[in-house]
Amino acid sequence: MSDADPHIRRGEDGVLRVGKAGVPLDVIGGIYHATGEAAHVLHHHPHLTREEIAAAIRYLKQNPDDIDSQATHPDAAWRQRRIMED
Repeated sequence: MSDADPHIRRGEDGVLRVGKAGVPLDVIGGIYHATGEAAHVLHHHPHLTREEIAAAIRYLKQNPDDIDSQATHPDAAWRQRRIMED
């Protein structure tokens, strides 16, 4: 994971995170899958670089099974509700 892309890492809590800001990958995936546009991810997370967002989208496309398991993480439902509120 981090060997494949330096922008994606697993946090101490077991959640896949993106960039220096450590945004949960499933949050980025939720926005991207809902809109289909990286620009919307950038709008919601301006602290991420375009390169970090591109890496996240690549990871999402290449590792759909990892993302499915992320959705079962205890904080996943809360994070998804926050996306919808923003």
